[in-house]
Amino acid sequence: MSGSINTTGQVTNSNGTINYPNLTEVYNPPVGFRTYVCATCLTGPIDAIRLSDFRRFGPSVFNQSHSCDKEALENRKRCTEKGLCIDIITKWNDLRILSIQHLAYVVHQWFGPGKDPYLYAAEEPHFKSWIENSLTTNLGKIQSNHWAYRALNVKENKRTVINNSELLSFLNLAKATFASFQAEIDGKGRYFYLYIPAMENQEWLLK
Repeated sequence: MSGSINTTGQVTNSNGTINYPNLTEVYNPPVGFRTYVCATCLTGPIDAIRLSDFRRFGPSVFNQSHSCDKEALENRKRCTEKGLCIDIITKWNDLRILSIQHLAYVVHQWFGPGKDPYLYAAEEPHFKSWIENSLTTNLGKIQSNHWAYRALNVKENKRTVINNSELLSFLNLAKATFASFQAEIDGKGRYFYLYIPAMENQEWLLK
């Protein structure tokens, strides 16, 4: 059956009836990105995480997940057959640095020229069990000048601006724009999520 979409996003069929589409299908932007450097196929893709996937799987969708690139595996096999030596450790480290730099570039692109990126923190009592059972990053004891400390101590729904050095530090640890952390702050263990929003007003993500 043929139809059209009007200016309000409603789908009107040829018989004049109106269907209301699934908003996730119509509006399914990325809520963040993740990267993973594989020591087997030696690739470091950057993957977009869509809103529909986050709603379906929750924070775990940002966990590292990877299927080896078949073409890259074939190239590595041919190099081995030709007796060409690949320094796996050096190559992997170069890819890791490059992937983080590219991920930082993506972040700067969505914020726009001359604008510093910012973090949101999410900390609720029930998050502790989720984070303890995940591959979380332990920051150890942190002080008031640390980006995570600052993000946890701003007023509700306020953003924490970070400079490029702090952005790279966050991405090196998280390998994504959204990750779980634990830290000792003022003598107390804290469990929380930190994320860089991919769109305006994304502080609702874990509400």
